[in-house]
Amino acid sequence: MIRFALRAVVSRKLRTTLTAVAIVLGVAMVSGTYVLTDSIDQAFDGIFTSIYRGTDATVTGKTFQSRCSDACVRCRMSRTPSAA
Repeated sequence: MIRFALRAVVSRKLRTTLTAVAIVLGVAMVSGTYVLTDSIDQAFDGIFTSIYRGTDATVTGKTFQSRCSDACVRCRMSRTPSAA
């Protein structure tokens, strides 16, 4: 069986070469995609880390649910001198 396979590979050199090239190109494309994705993720992480450096809090568009009522929050804010 091995002899039959080797005879087929030797007799069809172009087909064997093109198949090997296709496999190498496919593996290279998948590997390149992983590298590119990781590079983009690291770049965005670095950008957002540098943007938010030195900030104590951020305000997002997500809804905020407090355990206190609005009156309780206003009362606390009125006692805080730096709150406007």
